[in-house]
Amino acid sequence: MDSRLGGNDGAFLLQSQRSSPLGAIATPPPPLPLVERGRTLLEFGGAADGEPEPAPRMSIAPISDNASASAASGGLRERARRAIAEQPSRTVTTLSSLLAAHDELGYLPYEAVEEAASSAGASVNEAWSVASFYPNFRFTPPPRHSVEVCWGPTCHVLGAQPILQGLARHLGLDGEGDAEDGSVSLKFNTCLGVCPHAPAMSFDHELAGRMSLDAAVGRLERLRSGELTE
Repeated sequence: MDSRLGGNDGAFLLQSQRSSPLGAIATPPPPLPLVERGRTLLEFGGAADGEPEPAPRMSIAPISDNASASAASGGLRERARRAIAEQPSRTVTTLSSLLAAHDELGYLPYEAVEEAASSAGASVNEAWSVASFYPNFRFTPPPRHSVEVCWGPTCHVLGAQPILQGLARHLGLDGEGDAEDGSVSLKFNTCLGVCPHAPAMSFDHELAGRMSLDAAVGRLERLRSGELTE
């Protein structure tokens, strides 16, 4: 991979080939997008003549020409540019710039990837190859709420597995992902760092310990209904 990626840029991202706590191997990263005239095309490996192209596994909304969309696009770009310029990394790399933009926006829109590429002196395709490699990056706006379940060794031994499986079923998911109604995302965290309080969870980045499935579902629904403050 490009030497401009640098070294100590977010070690948590190095879970790209991790196994799912539910037993399935994590989905491989999406294919490298090809950028053409402000819109994103996806390379699928080519369908045979006369056959329909497969559905994309990753999509970026094309930039609209209307004024409101242009204003929103400009706002995203400015926020990404500012976050990249103010990043604490001594050495600016493609990965450090993507991380800075993702931390600011919660996802990586097209504008953020362009700004990350520009800051590191890389091409947009090179920046996409980095972003698509790591499963921690997302490319669509996140749901309003986020719920994380720790599946580190201590939490696993003390009952995280039934919570993981139960919450996924409750949200109609096969594993981690976004609920269909867009209200919440479910993620599996390798360690939340509060082992004495296992099994542990995070609700909108607020830690909760000694959880059970019933308690987790109850808190999740209060969060979705607005009973819990953000």
